[in-house]
Amino acid sequence: MGIRILNLKKIFNKKEVLRVDSFETKPYGVVTLSGPNGSGKSTLLKIISTLLTPTDGDVWVNEVSVMSNPRKVRQMIGFVQATDGGFLRKLSGRKNLELFGKLRGLSQNEIDRCIDQWNPVLNLDQVLQLPFAALSSGMKQSLSVCRALLHNPPVLLLDEPTRGLDPEKSAKLERALGEICTEKLIFVASHHPLNNPKEVYSGWRLDSGAFYEVTESIGISRGNSSVSQGESSLITYQTF
Repeated sequence: MGIRILNLKKIFNKKEVLRVDSFETKPYGVVTLSGPNGSGKSTLLKIISTLLTPTDGDVWVNEVSVMSNPRKVRQMIGFVQATDGGFLRKLSGRKNLELFGKLRGLSQNEIDRCIDQWNPVLNLDQVLQLPFAALSSGMKQSLSVCRALLHNPPVLLLDEPTRGLDPEKSAKLERALGEICTEKLIFVASHHPLNNPKEVYSGWRLDSGAFYEVTESIGISRGNSSVSQGESSLITYQTF
């Protein structure tokens, strides 16, 4: 269970931009991939989410292949992208959530239950009422996070989840993720790791598009994670 990657490669315009020889997560907890722009973080999440097809290799989400059964994989994941695409600009935040919820086969009660659960964390009252086009960047991000959680997926893929959020809301979201990571796998791509992890299980780095297991200290310490020098990224397992 969890996410397993084997011999994964992505090539754009004859250039290899991502390579993961072998990587496997636990079935739950928080995995953070931190690093600068252009190091392959978003590309990896898009492949896991089935939005991008790898040039070679495969990814399994809870033992289901993204190549063989992408539809089933999509049912198991919620994805917050680094952009706010997909929402209908003229619809209110609530109507957008209802639309996406119904596309996933959810009942109105299930949609309302998710909104009520995450409203205290994401401060959705105004977001739900205004048309999407009128929302600030932080409001749009809150709506994206709620959309990803609508169907209560076992796996969350979060690309810069606190982008546009104020410090208070970011802290609320990180605490909430810490509360649910005992039953979900949360894969976070960010310039900075989530705050206050209690333990780092193991580390990986993404260097010029390729993964390497961390065998010596490159800025990993108990309770903290940082990015090594150069165009590289760091993956750590965290519990809260």
